[in-house]
Amino acid sequence: MDLPRKRKRGSILTIQGLNKLENAIKTKEYAENNGKRFTLDNLSIQTELDSHTLCKIFNCNVRVDKKSLVKCFKAFNLVLEADDYQSPLQPPIQPYGDYSLAPDVSVFYGRTAELATLNQWIQVNRCQLIMVLGMGGMGKTSLIAKLMAGFTNSTDSSSSEFQYVIWRSLHHTPTVEETLTDLIHILSDQKAINLPKSPDQLISKLMQYLHQTRCLLVLDNLESILQWGERGGSYREGFEGYGQLISTIGESTHKSCLIIISREPAIAFSLLEKKANSIKSLILKGLLPEDGLKQNGKYYIITMAETPSC
Repeated sequence: MDLPRKRKRGSILTIQGLNKLENAIKTKEYAENNGKRFTLDNLSIQTELDSHTLCKIFNCNVRVDKKSLVKCFKAFNLVLEADDYQSPLQPPIQPYGDYSLAPDVSVFYGRTAELATLNQWIQVNRCQLIMVLGMGGMGKTSLIAKLMAGFTNSTDSSSSEFQYVIWRSLHHTPTVEETLTDLIHILSDQKAINLPKSPDQLISKLMQYLHQTRCLLVLDNLESILQWGERGGSYREGFEGYGQLISTIGESTHKSCLIIISREPAIAFSLLEKKANSIKSLILKGLLPEDGLKQNGKYYIITMAETPSC
């Protein structure tokens, strides 16, 4: 008896194909949704493709069945042409993860809605800059650690979204030069030597890597370098370079995403968010009681609380 032939899933969109699809979606959003972005569920209904397949299509890094690409294009009155897709010869590599100091999330409850929102912003909307805000104890860092684990712990390397996933804390107030040099060394596989000293030049160097390679960068504890009181939300003296870094990542064209975690919003971020759809903020509130963590026969529950407004 002949065995059934296994379907080959070997196509991804080219940059041209992705741009064509995104422009068609935007046109339909303006025509039918008052310019508001379609949700992943909405796109799934329109294309008759499941959300997992759609995320792969928008990634342009994960192979899918060509029939899925044809179906997706047809939903937006497009025809998939030869220049719109390709069949990569090499499978995507397993991402490099550097977040050993992030909290352990082997036990994690709740936050399914927040994780879904973040995944849509990253995988579908291709956001370049995201800020996660909330009072201390809301679980901001744990939420992002869980998100990062989803991109690096998959047993199927073909589902990888990023080549690099890096988490850094600003709690001990490293200078922007130290942080930039650290990131460039990692993204260059330690090959970058004789690096410039000025923040401007270091930021420019980092952007080269963020443009070439899809990376997920996380900067935790931004509040550590922000001022308090009357000048709250402004950067402390000597740390203004972080504002320049954040603005450059938010306003430039590249493949990567920076997530910032903070108790307080930076004033400059609020201004950036108004300029582009690729910049988002998520305000985190407490877990619901049913999502409390049960340990040793007791429930540990984070109660609802107000969070700072942007």
